[in-house]
Amino acid sequence: MGVSAAYRLLVAALMGVGLVVGWSVAAVVFRYDGSRPVNVVEVLAVFVVAQLALLMLLGIVLAPARWLRLLPGALTVQEALAWLSPGQTLRLLQRRLPPGVRELVTRTGRPLGSSLPGLGKVRKWAGTFAAQGFAVAFNLGALAGCLYLVTFSDLAFAWSTTLEPSIERVHRWTGWAAAPWGWWLPEAVPSPELIRETLFYRREAAPLAIPAGRWGGWWPFLVACMITYGTLPRVVLLAVAGWRLRVAMRRALLEAPGVALVLDRLENVWVATQATGPEAEPGRVREAGSGDKRKDAHAAPRRLTLVNWGGLVLEEARVSAQIAADWRCEVLGMEAAGGSASLEADAAVVTALARTPEDSGVALLVKGWEPPLLELLDFLRDLRRAGGNRRILMVVPLGLEQAGGRDWQPLPAAGLERWQRRLRSLGDPGLVVRSWPEKPETLAVSGGAA
Repeated sequence: MGVSAAYRLLVAALMGVGLVVGWSVAAVVFRYDGSRPVNVVEVLAVFVVAQLALLMLLGIVLAPARWLRLLPGALTVQEALAWLSPGQTLRLLQRRLPPGVRELVTRTGRPLGSSLPGLGKVRKWAGTFAAQGFAVAFNLGALAGCLYLVTFSDLAFAWSTTLEPSIERVHRWTGWAAAPWGWWLPEAVPSPELIRETLFYRREAAPLAIPAGRWGGWWPFLVACMITYGTLPRVVLLAVAGWRLRVAMRRALLEAPGVALVLDRLENVWVATQATGPEAEPGRVREAGSGDKRKDAHAAPRRLTLVNWGGLVLEEARVSAQIAADWRCEVLGMEAAGGSASLEADAAVVTALARTPEDSGVALLVKGWEPPLLELLDFLRDLRRAGGNRRILMVVPLGLEQAGGRDWQPLPAAGLERWQRRLRSLGDPGLVVRSWPEKPETLAVSGGAA
């Protein structure tokens, strides 16, 4: 069973539990044995006041941290409340993660979503969706239990207080509560006469002049309160949480390291009309990709910014035209970093590269005969943090220039493999090692349709 299926099963189980709990709570609150009527105040306290209080606490849990920093101790309250949510049962899903990821989460000691890039909001809204599923089921179960008891048993409702009762004040409060439906459902608004007649005193018997059916006149108001202040807000929150969960999952996928590279490979179409080698002899099939010097051309993004790392002697216009022709991309410009440049200058280059369009990539032209130094690795880490996870970063090791020539040469396969092994230690799937174009003068491709 996958994580997605386990999550759906967990939400369904929470909703099943919510139905049972809601029905059970309604059976207790609406319990009537003939000796004492059902207290309207207790019903409103459980299914209205408590619901509104829980909604207020949920608002604190979902509020952005930048808002809560303005209130001392609010962030601590938010963290404490988050642990009380039924959606925290989702932590059990960590056991369904692949062994390597599960060990990483356990080793770091952080909850699911904080140790994996881009999954923090997924975890937040997944927990909220599960909690709201439980709340919706609870309210539906309570509503069903209430309607069952009203329909198939003889309930008597009353209200009581130790304080001096005020019929006018109670009528005003019930009028405020019934404002959402009072204009179109007047029978669900308690009248002053109903409030006066159902005032219950424990030591006094019920007045005989009141018709027996009058004691059940509160149920339309109570059911309307349970629907308006209990069920409907939870249904709306469930829909919002489901929508936000889908949005968070899409963003987490797009922002995951390496996804931009995969999507770029899937979306780009390479069309060429020039042969990449001699035609195959009759009766023989040429091996796929043999002699194809552009077999990795799809790895380049559509727009690219170059970085001259370490002070290579390059002609910017010539190099830009060469890369644009071979990799079929638009070169946005060239920056200089590393080597004799100061740390402040390198930081300025990182800032400038981070401001380039998100769908553009960065290609670092480096001396292939030198090993990857820590200075370069730090620059790549800084560039990843500043530029985001969706940006494609490329390292292009150059071979030594031919004697008397004007073009840099591709690095041999053994050198490229050494660079790949070293850069793989960064753990950045969006970082690729790219070979320098071999013969730019043969790379002209005319347009055509396949």
